[in-house]
Amino acid sequence: MKASWFVCLFLLAGCTYRSDLFSFDPEPQPLIPPVIETPPPVLVPTPILAPQTPAVADTTLPVPQANLTDGTYFFGTTLTFSLGEGSGPGAQVEWSVDQGNQWLTNPEITLQRPVNLRIRTRMGEKLSRERQYTYQIKYRKVFIIGNSILQNQPLPSQGWLGHWGMAATAPDRDFASLLGQKLIQLNPSVEIKKLNAAVFENQFWRFDLSIWKEIQTFQPDLVILRLGDNVEDQRAATEGFRTYLRQLLFFFMGPPPHKARLICTSSFYPKDVVNFEMAKALDPPVSATWVPIMHLHRLPGMTAVELYSDPDIGSHPSDLGMRAIADSIWAGLGPHIQ
Repeated sequence: MKASWFVCLFLLAGCTYRSDLFSFDPEPQPLIPPVIETPPPVLVPTPILAPQTPAVADTTLPVPQANLTDGTYFFGTTLTFSLGEGSGPGAQVEWSVDQGNQWLTNPEITLQRPVNLRIRTRMGEKLSRERQYTYQIKYRKVFIIGNSILQNQPLPSQGWLGHWGMAATAPDRDFASLLGQKLIQLNPSVEIKKLNAAVFENQFWRFDLSIWKEIQTFQPDLVILRLGDNVEDQRAATEGFRTYLRQLLFFFMGPPPHKARLICTSSFYPKDVVNFEMAKALDPPVSATWVPIMHLHRLPGMTAVELYSDPDIGSHPSDLGMRAIADSIWAGLGPHIQ
């Protein structure tokens, strides 16, 4: 009898039993955002492969030229090629942007990010010497959509007196300013517009985008989406955050294919569902570069907890954290060629 009672008590206790080796309540597994391929350095509507037949080098065959010399050019600039004088009938230009792994023959391409270009002439089974070009990319108009990490009005009662990215110690130390300094080096006349869209994060499922109708006329050629920190994981799942985030993108950029480069970062704070939803919002036909920064929050010195007694302020990126965010976005715009 006593043994039976002992078994019953053990079974009842087992319903809530946990140990380091076993758990009746499995821990939820983190969601891994889908892999997003970075857009290629050049836009080619329909790639035309060069002949795959073996060829031999011929130093007498004229080397082709591109219409643009080495330098820095605006996003979306068209690049064309021309044969060298005396190339002869049947000659064509071949070009490569991946160190010669693949050669194409399209007569023109569109520059989208920094690139090393190699071109050569093929005539039958003969190949000319190669000519190389290096192109950097600059932008005319940059639109950064963010939240309090981008900019926030003063909150004296909480100890925040700035009107820039919380909690940077100066206006030129938040991520947008640091990134802007790099963009200005490429184009001193670049125009940068910032929008604190925290109100969208807090009520994305019922938010009226038309309040930002005036901003639609800005027509940027680079959009940086730096959101997600104010969205709750549960709300992102139940309300379908990806759908509303796409609506936000299309509101400012128009329907795909977009005429602007799109960079989208993850949240600064660890939010598995939110980041998964944001990444899914970038599924085709959207073309974007995904920049993960959620790991930064866990690194030493990345938040301003030691500078502010208010935890809401102190949890924001420190100067070091702001620089890490700016550097991550800058790397996403590259790879930059020295």
